[in-house]
Amino acid sequence: MLDFVVLGLEIGLALLFLVLAGRIIVLSRRDAVAQPSRSPSDSLARPAASFWAYFQESTPVEGPAAAAHQSKPSWEGDLTAALQIIMSIQITQARHHELDLATADGSLKSLAAAWGLGAAVALSRYHGVDQASANRIAVNLLARRLSVSTLAIEQTFSDLTGSTSLLYCYRMGVEGAESWVWARFVPRDRSLYEAITANALI
Repeated sequence: MLDFVVLGLEIGLALLFLVLAGRIIVLSRRDAVAQPSRSPSDSLARPAASFWAYFQESTPVEGPAAAAHQSKPSWEGDLTAALQIIMSIQITQARHHELDLATADGSLKSLAAAWGLGAAVALSRYHGVDQASANRIAVNLLARRLSVSTLAIEQTFSDLTGSTSLLYCYRMGVEGAESWVWARFVPRDRSLYEAITANALI
């Protein structure tokens, strides 16, 4: 008797799975008919293309992160909030490596400011913010986070093209923030701490 009950349950479950599979097929075909010309990547193509076309005009990106433009960014928000988040994380990570940028030497703060400017440039291009506005946001935010005057940050920006160390940190900031946009992750070799330690004696 028990065998017949088990057999009946198995047959019932099999029938339920068949009905479920049939419903899934019907619904998927109905959706395909309702939107015949739309592919899953259509909604991502325009923002990804516009960001990368603009980004690569002046700062081409190399390495593994360059292929990430085929995916949708995992977060969105205004530039100030985005820059605040990435700088907070990077400054905290530096502190965990016993580098406190709030009390560090001025030369180290300049390197950190260059990284921050690079990050602001990458983020601004995704958020559609013009360069002048991005610079203003970066100056004010970095001055607060690094405990320096806005004049000191502006001076760092002015010195960028004359210093290979500042340019290196700027580039690492661009590439680090670009990776953050698409993966919410800054590779270690593009981090603020690594950029600073690669260009200064600590």
